[in-house]
Amino acid sequence: MPADANAFRVYTRVRRRLPRWAVSDADRLPAEELWVRAHTAARQLRKALPRPYADLQRKRHRPGCAVFGGKRQWTGSQLELELLGGPSRQCVPLRLERGALMKQFLKSALTSDGRIWSGPARGLRLSGPESARVYLGLYEIELNRWIRRLVRPGDRCFDVGAQYGLDALMFARESGAAVITVEGDPALRPIIEQNCARNGLDTKIAVEVAWIGDGRSGTLTLDALAELHFWPDFVKLDIEGHEAAALRGSPGTLARCRAWLIETHGLATENECLPLLCEAGYRIEIVNPRSWLPDRRVISHNRWLIAVRP
Repeated sequence: MPADANAFRVYTRVRRRLPRWAVSDADRLPAEELWVRAHTAARQLRKALPRPYADLQRKRHRPGCAVFGGKRQWTGSQLELELLGGPSRQCVPLRLERGALMKQFLKSALTSDGRIWSGPARGLRLSGPESARVYLGLYEIELNRWIRRLVRPGDRCFDVGAQYGLDALMFARESGAAVITVEGDPALRPIIEQNCARNGLDTKIAVEVAWIGDGRSGTLTLDALAELHFWPDFVKLDIEGHEAAALRGSPGTLARCRAWLIETHGLATENECLPLLCEAGYRIEIVNPRSWLPDRRVISHNRWLIAVRP
């Protein structure tokens, strides 16, 4: 069968299992690229599988089934078997059920090119995260409407606690102005810079490696960061429990900044942040994590404070 026909066959079978938005752009792709993407995902999936058991004889019985030691067992869909190399060449252990196989296949297919499919970051390309939720636009979707509402055109932003730089990319695209992104781990700096360059936003985003706090124990305050660059209109703060210390050490930023998005880690940290923001004249709203398809949280009390100057 020619490569074009193979690509079309794989594509049509994948299409039945994916939502329409996930394959909407595949209609415009050449057959060769579809074929390469399908087999790239298959190779990634094959690496995650254990080596076949030598004592198990596997025979093709019918589409989606196989014989293990004389007993017929379900091993996954025919599409999955074909992408794995065919029943005669690849043994799928019984503990890998159809759902696990399809989940791994979808994760590999969706994250292969780093594109984000929905939300404020839709269309951006990202390297680093391993969770498929990030690329589907499902990670922390509680904040999507707030990011669109708080970040205005022309706003200069601080992204404190950057990790891979996703928030900084969103802020730069929403505002069109300068963004300072701060990350304490120096190993993540080249990844952030790569993501900025990949999306053509490296001229708007500056990366700083520092620990933000109250200025003691080697930490940098937001006021000191603002004096080096500019006073921000919007600040996102996510520094794993040190948010209150960062607010206490930055009275100038509290007096000038228009809006804050603060992720609090623990009830004690939240109770320290609230009076500091109220005394500075901000109106506070609390955003709780969603109950449906919740993100995995290390601590039980983990939510966001939205502080806006009236």
